[in-house]
Amino acid sequence: MFHAAEAALAHLGLRYSKHSAVHAAFGKHLIKTGELPEHLHRWLLDAFDLRTGADYDIHFSIHSGAAREVLEQAEKFVAAVQAWLLKQSGG
Repeated sequence: MFHAAEAALAHLGLRYSKHSAVHAAFGKHLIKTGELPEHLHRWLLDAFDLRTGADYDIHFSIHSGAAREVLEQAEKFVAAVQAWLLKQSGG
């Protein structure tokens, strides 16, 4: 999801080096403007929280159902961004 968000922002001529900046800019330039649905921003933020927990919390665990849900959200997120990019390029 993060790389798809970066690609959408790059299409707008925006590039950031920090996750927090990508998250904020995605919300500002693609969600608040109505270019993409609001739930995509929530999915991006929630997935990042899970990733951070998995990377840095020794006691972190996630149930298989929750992992499947995040994977499904990621697939839908990427598909939505791809469709938006195609639309932007006239495709």
